[in-house]
Amino acid sequence: MPPTRPSWLRPDRLRLDSIRLQISLVLLLSALNGIVLVSAAAALFSAVARGPDITALTQLHGTIEAITELHMAALRGEGDPEEEARALELLEQQVEKLPGGGDGARAIWEYRQLLSSWHSKGSTPESKAALTSAYYKAVGALDEPLRAGPARWISRSITLLAWVMAWVVLVAVTTVLAAMRLRGVLSKPLRRLSLAASAVAGGDLDHRFDDPGSSYEIQELAGALESMRRELVELIDRHERQNVVMKTMLDSLSDGVLFLDGEARLVRYNPRAESILSAAGLPRGALRSGVDARSLVPEALGALLSADTEEPVPLSFERPGGRLHLEVAVKRVAHLDGPATGAWVVALRDVTSAVEAENIKRDFLSVVTHELKTPLTVIEGYVKLLLLGKGGAITPKQDRLLRLVRDQSQLLTRMVQDLLDTTRIEGGNLQIDPIAADLNRLVTEVVEQFAVSAAAQKIRLELEPPGEVARCVRVDPFRIQQVLSNLIRNAFKFTPEGGSVTLRVDTEGDRAAVSITDTGRGIPQAAIPHLFEKFYQVERGDTRKAGGAGLGLYICEQLVRMMGGQIQVSSQEGRGSRFTVSFPLLEPSPTSSGETA
Repeated sequence: MPPTRPSWLRPDRLRLDSIRLQISLVLLLSALNGIVLVSAAAALFSAVARGPDITALTQLHGTIEAITELHMAALRGEGDPEEEARALELLEQQVEKLPGGGDGARAIWEYRQLLSSWHSKGSTPESKAALTSAYYKAVGALDEPLRAGPARWISRSITLLAWVMAWVVLVAVTTVLAAMRLRGVLSKPLRRLSLAASAVAGGDLDHRFDDPGSSYEIQELAGALESMRRELVELIDRHERQNVVMKTMLDSLSDGVLFLDGEARLVRYNPRAESILSAAGLPRGALRSGVDARSLVPEALGALLSADTEEPVPLSFERPGGRLHLEVAVKRVAHLDGPATGAWVVALRDVTSAVEAENIKRDFLSVVTHELKTPLTVIEGYVKLLLLGKGGAITPKQDRLLRLVRDQSQLLTRMVQDLLDTTRIEGGNLQIDPIAADLNRLVTEVVEQFAVSAAAQKIRLELEPPGEVARCVRVDPFRIQQVLSNLIRNAFKFTPEGGSVTLRVDTEGDRAAVSITDTGRGIPQAAIPHLFEKFYQVERGDTRKAGGAGLGLYICEQLVRMMGGQIQVSSQEGRGSRFTVSFPLLEPSPTSSGETA
């Protein structure tokens, strides 16, 4: 694995047109300038603090004055040679210790030697001139460092200050040039990108983010913005195409669709919705964005929006050509964010044709069943008369055939009656006359009616002792016995010879229940939810063998529900089935019969 480079050595950070590199250089220059200025200030402060040696200058000045006094006293002849010699020797030693005092000490020594010769040889014009020359030489040697010290300090300070100023000017010029470079690299390209972004934000998606010709960072930014612009254009185009497809699909639906916001205001609708509501009497133009949809279908929409159900609700409207029948279904939009949160989709379906066809079918079945009942009754009656010998003696073979005709006519009569009851239930014309009745007695009567049939089919029909306490329920005695008869016949169909069908009356809390349990082959679990559907049969082969049109359990469920009861089923394949019918208990009636309390 190759060694990892430090981040500051990455090639993209070492490019000359890199903004990072240029800013780093400016910052480096600024830092270096600060360091240099601080160092120069420290050096200048140190030089100022040191300055010329005032003590040495003072001593040099005093030495000059002392030599001058000695020289004047010698010229006047007032000096003591020995004292003058000691004084000059002392001055010589002091000057020699001072910085730059070597020349002055030698000049004093020479002057001391001439002064001694002056005193020993006497004064002559030549010796006086030599002594005076030595005096001036010593004073000059002492005066030179006295004048050169401040001059050197001033010169040194001016030189240091000049270097500092030169550095400041150099850094300032470099910084200005770098700043102007950065302005060209940053300001103008960013301004162009800002103008392009403003144009795109204003809706001009055709405005491109061109290459600003700046540093590679700005170029990468421009490239990224241009890529985002292209993706945005593609996304908008794709959404527009999807919207066209969705609108086409929505407009082609045969159902009307309304889309409502969280406050039930209309957001969108398809032409079919306008057509359906116009047929229902809604004025043209009433459908518009923002209108409260509850004012469009006031009969059901408000209740549907507040109810937690998606079941369609039937509506009907009077119109000149006849009644208009609709089904209105409302579905809540549960997982949308933004303004659509808490919205609804309302589906309007015109079911007028289906309702009219159902009415025609129901009327037809009602007429046919009525017309079939009369000849079937006549056939069954004449067969019974023939079996009683009213038409003369019959042979055993004729007796067997007549009994077969009787059984089949009875089966056909029950099927016709089931069809008639079904049409009445669906049309709302089935008459129910509930009274307070003893459920024990009603069940006992039904069991007695099926005793002969059970013996003929070799099936044990048993009624567990219901007890002496009357279980009063409010039912229609004829209809509850019809329900129990259908359930017993259904148990007989699927219970083999030697099996049993048991009825039991129980009290379950505040309800009375009748259970019919058989030892037949049972019902598949997948079929149980469909048992009470119209015309549903578990297996057609069994129905063909046992007879029936698949309406018995449907009629039972409808009759029990109309009387305020409940019907339930439980079954295991191979172990039989149990149907349970229950009703709310009433106070016991003074009578124990099924008469009105």
